Amino acid sequence: MPVGWVPLAVVGMTLVAVLAYIWGFSRGQYDARLEAGRALEASMASRSIDDPLAVPRVPEGPAGGGAPASQASDAADPGRESGGVLAALESGDPRRAGLNYFVLAHATPATAPELATFCRERGLEARVVDDHNGVARKVVVVPGYVDGERRSDRIQALEQRIVEVGLAWKSHRRGNADFSGYYPELHRGPGGGG
Repeated sequence: MPVGWVPLAVVGMTLVAVLAYIWGFSRGQYDARLEAGRALEASMASRSIDDPLAVPRVPEGPAGGGAPASQASDAADPGRESGGVLAALESGDPRRAGLNYFVLAHATPATAPELATFCRERGLEARVVDDHNGVARKVVVVPGYVDGERRSDRIQALEQRIVEVGLAWKSHRRGNADFSGYYPELHRGPGGGG
């Protein structure tokens, strides 16, 4: 074997070793994140939170009592569109003017209810509201807070919960984003934007 081939073989073997290390390291990171997401989802599924705001109120129907037939069919399929408006929006906007609310995502009318339901199942009270453009939907977290309250323990715990549920959402299905882009938004009331 000529002397020139020895350094070339050493470089080639080093390159193969480095590439194998990089591949193994990235595969290990992927597996660890996947396992952490599953463990987080399992721990959240075992929690039970009784939120009085999550209990739907059924208004009295006409004369016979109970819910009208149209409401009963909507309750059976909460993601169904009714008259061009999502059933999730029929109850009205839960936000109050003058309070800040965390916006998790701007989503299509088809995906917003799924995202809000996923969050509520994991103890994060998310609601679907109209976006200012009238086409997309905003997924917001209630309750709201006043400006000076952002650093309070209650809001810090809420933000931590947003991060945890965001990681679970990301590991739930390929292509889902975590909520790292969530932001607070002041609600100005109907027609006020936000």
